[in-house]
Amino acid sequence: MTTSRALIALGTSLTALVAGCSASAEQPGCGSAGCFTPEPGFRSGEQVMADYLTEAEALALPDGVIWPTAEDQFEFALDSDDRHQFSENYGASRAGEFWQCAWMREAVQSRETDPERAELALDQLSGIKSTALWNSFDDGSRQFVEEELEAASGGDYSTLIQDLEANCEPS
Repeated sequence: MTTSRALIALGTSLTALVAGCSASAEQPGCGSAGCFTPEPGFRSGEQVMADYLTEAEALALPDGVIWPTAEDQFEFALDSDDRHQFSENYGASRAGEFWQCAWMREAVQSRETDPERAELALDQLSGIKSTALWNSFDDGSRQFVEEELEAASGGDYSTLIQDLEANCEPS
């Protein structure tokens, strides 16, 4: 956990540095091509990086898993002339996706060798309802996640495995 917090702190510092290095120190989001303010209801690259870091700080990962830096997740947002716009939940949802994949992987990998560890992973996954990722799901996605976690808790990991393979990067 110490390494994760250090990476998050480093990412926060780098995000602040990137914001401060734009062409106008008085107005973040200004670059050589002028100032950029996202449309109402949207976020800039700098803002989604900050949202990612905030959500990552609130979510615990399995032992040995380290958060990707915000810079790795949003490399394009480091351009001082960045004019990308993102939905309000995008940065936090990206953190939630990484968190969900980490705990799904933990549950699947430990289900046969360490059932207690797999149960802990499923308990962590049940906390998805308090994440920004959950808030980004439609009703059908929420129902799917609830059903896959219920099935895995009963010993049927097939849907969880399919979800992991279809939606998460290999470890």
